[in-house]
Amino acid sequence: MIRATRHEMPRPPRRTLSGDVAMLDHRFRHLLGADGWALLPAAVRARFARRLGDEAATYSGVITDCRVNFAGWILAQAARLIGAPLPLGCDPGAPAVVAVTADTAGGGQHWTRIYGRTRGFPQVIRSTKRFAGVTGLEEYLGFGIGIALTVRADTQALHFDADHYFVAYRTARWRLPR
Repeated sequence: MIRATRHEMPRPPRRTLSGDVAMLDHRFRHLLGADGWALLPAAVRARFARRLGDEAATYSGVITDCRVNFAGWILAQAARLIGAPLPLGCDPGAPAVVAVTADTAGGGQHWTRIYGRTRGFPQVIRSTKRFAGVTGLEEYLGFGIGIALTVRADTQALHFDADHYFVAYRTARWRLPR
């Protein structure tokens, strides 16, 4: 898990390129339920209640926490073969930038993360979050690999936790061992 703190205040709804005022998005609120949503700080609720149209939302901060077990580290290293879609290491204190755009074809969101590292070039990770599957939210990493995510809230942040990894090909889907 990599958690980044945000350095900027949320902006009020902006007008899209078509001139419409940005609409609200209740999908994260639905996943958390009313009690979970109410736990979140107002700035976090504003960020995740914003429906993205033809604009990108960008957030910057620093990596404050990172945990990975040995099996997860091995998986991240093996995934280098398909473009390193998982964080390769843990560098608390390093800068992080996230850009989120709408996935109009799939009804989700495209996330591009840039993680600074203490050694070497920053790592860029691209994925797509879609509101689907048994947990209600899945993150697609490419090459048929995905993560079913559970969403939880506390008084500081919204957390995305991996429920399980899977590989999908056409209509078939295989859940990877824990």
